[in-house]
Amino acid sequence: MKQQFEEVRAEILDRGNNQIRNLEAEFVNYDISWLRYQMKLPVKPVNLDHENQGDEDGKE
Repeated sequence: MKQQFEEVRAEILDRGNNQIRNLEAEFVNYDISWLRYQMKLPVKPVNLDHENQGDEDGKE
């Protein structure tokens, strides 16, 4: 059982490694750059009034 596990594991890893090498070879054909984006999200103040919880939009 262990021998079969090792064979299957080796085959899976070999296929994954081959895919990585193929992708690296393919990436040589392209100019790849990482464009960094930043987004600042507005923060809505928290209402600590327990009587009005659940009706943030003013409707009941």
